[in-house]
Amino acid sequence: MTTRKPSVAKRRGTAEPIKLGALEKDDFWLLFKAHAFGDENYEEQESLSGIGQKIAHKLKGNPLATQTAGALLIEHLTVEHWTNSLKNEDWKSLHLSSGIMSSLKFCYDELPFHLQQCFSYCSIFPYGYQFPAEELVCMWISHGFVKLDDSSASLKDTGWYYLTDLVNLGFFEQVISSVRQTSYSISGLMHEFARVVSRTECATIDGIYCNEILPTVHHLSILTDSIYSMDDQMSNIPCSRKFEAKLRSSFTSVKKLRSLVLIGQYDSFFFKAFQEVFQKEHHLRVLHLSATSADFHSFLCSRVNHRHLQYLKLQDSHVELGSSPQVSSKFFNRVLDGWLTSLQTIHLENCGECWIVPSLKRLPSLTRLFLRNMRKVREVSFPSLEELVLVEMSELESCVCTSLGDMNSSLRVLDIRNCHALKMFDLLEKHHSFKMKKGSWLPNLRKFIVYDCPHLEVVIPLRPSATFSELLISRVSTSLTIDKFYMETFEIRPNSLLGESFGEMRLDEKILAFHNLRDLKCLEISFCRNLTSIPLISFHQLVSLESLTIVGCTKLFSSDVVSAHTHEDMIAADYIALPCLESLSIFSCGITGKWLSLMLRHAPAVKKLMLNGCPKLTQLRIEEEENGQSNLNPASEASSSGYQNGLSASSDPDGLWCIPSNLTTSLKTITIERCPHLIFDVARFTSLEELQILGGCPKMLSSLVHRRLLLPQSLEQIAIYEECKSLTALHGMESLRTLRALALYSNSSLELLELKPLTLLEDLEIVHCTSLVPLEGLRSLVNLRHFKVVGSLTGFGESCDGTIFPRLESLTIDMLSRLTTPFCKGLTCLQQLKLYDLKEARLTDEQEKALLQVPAGSPFSQL
Repeated sequence: MTTRKPSVAKRRGTAEPIKLGALEKDDFWLLFKAHAFGDENYEEQESLSGIGQKIAHKLKGNPLATQTAGALLIEHLTVEHWTNSLKNEDWKSLHLSSGIMSSLKFCYDELPFHLQQCFSYCSIFPYGYQFPAEELVCMWISHGFVKLDDSSASLKDTGWYYLTDLVNLGFFEQVISSVRQTSYSISGLMHEFARVVSRTECATIDGIYCNEILPTVHHLSILTDSIYSMDDQMSNIPCSRKFEAKLRSSFTSVKKLRSLVLIGQYDSFFFKAFQEVFQKEHHLRVLHLSATSADFHSFLCSRVNHRHLQYLKLQDSHVELGSSPQVSSKFFNRVLDGWLTSLQTIHLENCGECWIVPSLKRLPSLTRLFLRNMRKVREVSFPSLEELVLVEMSELESCVCTSLGDMNSSLRVLDIRNCHALKMFDLLEKHHSFKMKKGSWLPNLRKFIVYDCPHLEVVIPLRPSATFSELLISRVSTSLTIDKFYMETFEIRPNSLLGESFGEMRLDEKILAFHNLRDLKCLEISFCRNLTSIPLISFHQLVSLESLTIVGCTKLFSSDVVSAHTHEDMIAADYIALPCLESLSIFSCGITGKWLSLMLRHAPAVKKLMLNGCPKLTQLRIEEEENGQSNLNPASEASSSGYQNGLSASSDPDGLWCIPSNLTTSLKTITIERCPHLIFDVARFTSLEELQILGGCPKMLSSLVHRRLLLPQSLEQIAIYEECKSLTALHGMESLRTLRALALYSNSSLELLELKPLTLLEDLEIVHCTSLVPLEGLRSLVNLRHFKVVGSLTGFGESCDGTIFPRLESLTIDMLSRLTTPFCKGLTCLQQLKLYDLKEARLTDEQEKALLQVPAGSPFSQL
């Protein structure tokens, strides 16, 4: 099915939706000619073909738009008719009974009025313009488009809901413009449609091209890039003079502007025309300037009424030294004189060296401050804000808030990146944060990014709030990096600036506020090589944690001695520190058997256990229920090593680890890799569905072979990636009647594999098992769907006819000679063929013929 609404595709689809973009230029021209010329061969007429190319360019690769335009053009195949269509853009008419615009109009009419306002307003920006979400929402709020409902959501949150609705309905699309920066744009002819439906409220002067501007227009954009590029290309035609005349003639009727957007280059001709037509009674709420100059700032200071201005953005505004050195100061002196009392948002970006950012405390309505690449700015002073964004402020040294208490409660977004000279921010300093009660530090903060500020000491921000949607603290003067890019995931890494220079540390409440992470579901601690312990009392705060991954923490839980505070933590934690944990993965760690035992006792719901690179673990012992409770004795009964009864270090080997008996009936997946001394009885895990031995576990596999592969009957998947010289035959397969997937890798000694009992097997992989003879019981694998055979079973397929594997869908082979065997010729359900690690340079004629002569009924024959 097809749909214009991404939300419908996501809800109804059984797979990831495929986004259909614009047609490529050459393909689109072929489609255009079919609709515009019909059966007539008019494309050879250079005049019509040239006009057609221009019309096709305006249709932006949209097939439905081509159908609409073609139906209009084919009525009269004359230069005059096509030229008028190009000029008037007749295909954009909303009065057509069918076509692209009527289809979009139907969707637009279904929108509630507030979403219609938000969408149509954006038509004043040029095609392809990328809106940062915060910018877009702030402009909507400035014009009163965002209305609060009965919920407790703020205006900003409600604006985000509006944007999400417009994305889900297909009117906007997400654009990933940079790391951690998502922008939005109106794509294709949707932008043209927005201009059509908004013509009474919004207008655009794009160079010398401009439709009629109605007196009712409140929102205006002026784009000049095409003017100056045309002057560069055609120096004999003074396009800027034509633009001046167009501006005078079209702009005089506009009396009540609320938005003014200027994008492009501006010179004296523009200023002269603009000053003549711009009236003081304009009560601007949004002023967006890009690539402006000192003269224009001077004009704005003297002629524009700023009392109603709520959103100000100045971008790429350069003031050359020696020309007008006081312009920026003059502009912001008006700020300090109270002219901008309604201003809510200030956005300054890539402005010149003479820009001065004074104290902004006299702006009572200011809630959002965005500064980027403001050279020579060394200090910023501001009132209480909801959002503060500082990016690439190369010489900024200090940030001062004039009302710390108010800002602590109001701040929702704090984003500081690449401020290499920043040393002081009073909101983040200890003396301020310690005045706050526990849990009250920045209680409403949603987005917190402090990145690549090497001189800024951030201590308290390591105590995250449960309301965070995004958190990153990296390359600052702290010992750890914390990254929480999604709501329910959290990653802790060492600081890339400090490396391993800091000493041993204990991850507790003094560093990380575990009590604020009650909604956390996934936690990963990566390569913190100096991290030695995490108190169980801290883990106890993670009541929703489902997945815990520890990677490369070589000192964590590596001591055989469990200290007294661990038992205090156990008691305080009511004996269950990780009640919801389902997946525990430990990679490249020095964890001892005693610590692993302790963790598993406090994780009664674990279903998946992965141990990779844990050399200290040896034998596993199943702990009976009556002994399993012995660790609940008070700490005073503990042995000198910190373990009681079943965990006593005095009688047990150092590498022994114990598992409560209840886990033997709940564990579903066990994965073991690079644990050279580990051995345990897999058959005791009666609910085990997946077992993987992925190399570096020689004792584990040897013990299984010695027991004649004694495995639980519940197994559905087995993967063995391990060389074992004593493994010449796999016995005991007759009990695995539920097995659905079997993978055997790098077993050069394996000679015999009995498959006859495995009638439910669906996936079979045999790789580099060089001694394995052709398999027994292949005809029993009537449900096999995926088969991979590489470096194994030489001669396989020659003695097999095409009736085996009647349901095989995917085949992976490494020898082209297998293509000519009777086995391959009978695979009527094959959909995917993978040729792996081929030694042959090319197909022989016989092999190519075999590949092309796939049975007619096979789906593979159509690929």
